[in-house]
Amino acid sequence: MRELEGILKLDEPTQVIEQLTNAEYAFACWRLPNTQETHFIISMEKPKKVEELQIATIGAGFLVNEYAASHPIAPYFISADIILKNDEIHLGAKVNANQIDEFKSRIGGHSKKPSPKEVFSKEKLEVHFEKQVANAVLEINKGTFEKVVLSRYKDEPIPAGFSPWKFFQKINEAYERAFCSMFYI
Repeated sequence: MRELEGILKLDEPTQVIEQLTNAEYAFACWRLPNTQETHFIISMEKPKKVEELQIATIGAGFLVNEYAASHPIAPYFISADIILKNDEIHLGAKVNANQIDEFKSRIGGHSKKPSPKEVFSKEKLEVHFEKQVANAVLEINKGTFEKVVLSRYKDEPIPAGFSPWKFFQKINEAYERAFCSMFYI
C-alpha cells in the first residue's frame, strides 16, 4: 500500500513489533495448526471489549480474552485495519486518510513506552489458582462440567535483547500442530 511504504519494514518483523508497541498500536499475529502461513494484523484503534452477541457482527480481526483474577467472557477485539501478508500491506475497508496520517506520524515519531502492568506476588497467584482448582472440582462433582482445563501464567523479567518475533518463531517451530499466537493490546 503506497500510503504506508517505507513506514513498516516488512522484512524486519522485530522492528515492526517494536514500532507498534512503542506507538501503542494493538496487533496480533498467529499461525494455524499444521500450516506455515503467519497472519499479522494491526488495529488503528484501541481494542474494545465485545459481548458474546456482538462477535458475529464485528468484522475481521482477532479476539483475545485476558488472564485475570476473574476470567470474564468479554474478549478484546483487535480489528484487522492493516493486514501484513506475503511482504505486502493491505488496508481494511474502514480505514480512512486521517487514520493513515496519524499512524504514519506515531510510527515515525518517538512515542512513549507503555507502562508496565501490575505484577502479583507468587503467593497470591498460588492461592488464587488453588481456589480455582477447588471450584472446578466442586463444579465437576455437581455435574456442571465433565472436564475443566485451568491455566496460569508466570511473569518473568524480559532479558536484554529479547525479541518477541524470534520467540514467536521458536514457538511455531516447537509446536507445529498447535495454534500459536502473539498479540499486544
